[in-house]
Amino acid sequence: MSLDEDKLFDVFKYSSDRVRERMQQAFKKKAVAIRELTDKQLNIEQMKEAFRNGFEKGLDIELKSFHLSSEQEEEVAALVESKYGTAKWNYKI
Repeated sequence: MSLDEDKLFDVFKYSSDRVRERMQQAFKKKAVAIRELTDKQLNIEQMKEAFRNGFEKGLDIELKSFHLSSEQEEEVAALVESKYGTAKWNYKI
């Protein structure tokens, strides 16, 4: 919806300030916050619906809702705990 570009690029490590600047400039050519495209005050539900409709129309498909089973939810939680939620995975420590 909106974007603090400096905060986004603070998340990543760069070999130099020059590389960061180059990456940030390239990003500006490819991405834009939705709030920069319209004066309408859209909430998250309206944006979800707009994306859904756009994908369906653009890809000529019908999206269907999907919900994980309790077993799948448990598997996801276990993966977060054992791998994807760890400092080793997220910070390559």
